[in-house]
Amino acid sequence: GDVTVDIKNFDSKTPLLEAVSIGHLGILQKLVSYGADLNTADADGNNCLHYAVTKEKFHSEEETLEHLDDFCKMLNLQKEERLSGTIVAMYLGHSKGNFHHKNKCSKTPVDLIENSEFKKKIEELFPSLCLLCKKKEPIVEFQPCEHTVICRNCYKNENELKTCPKCQRAIETCSIPVDRHSGKKEVQTTEHPSESKLPSDGEYKITIIN
Repeated sequence: GDVTVDIKNFDSKTPLLEAVSIGHLGILQKLVSYGADLNTADADGNNCLHYAVTKEKFHSEEETLEHLDDFCKMLNLQKEERLSGTIVAMYLGHSKGNFHHKNKCSKTPVDLIENSEFKKKIEELFPSLCLLCKKKEPIVEFQPCEHTVICRNCYKNENELKTCPKCQRAIETCSIPVDRHSGKKEVQTTEHPSESKLPSDGEYKITIIN
């Protein structure tokens, strides 16, 4: 974003963070259109989504808010609720805001959503990203730490991956979904999982478990 758009004040808040914290939809939309950084954080590590999900309602002088209607439909909400913090957070997430950024208390915006149904839906719509490439959804689960933090391609390309990128614990086994809808997984067990080539799509030779 532009340096003037992302300038920070004494507590490290940018104009976007200020706009979200006071609940002004019109200003935050203008800042997003000007290229404001949606993933910058304040002194406490909170990004714009941390603020948005905790706001009960945003206010706007604009009469046309049709761009928020699709997000209402996703959560089965009425149009009258399109100014709720959760809906605005979805708009910011759709604009590349990160729902999985942890603040200094190790809380993500998703963690702060009180409605369990909304939380589940947002986790489905905005999955976390691979720790390595920051582009794809992580699907490889490491054992024994049980962390799922990297995508298939990064696991395949990391020749020296011997520890979990998140906790640095040694990897004993890993599992990759064969069919995400069936819940089946392929399990790979080696001294170092990266030393044997991960089979390409459709070439599953690993024992499948349910």
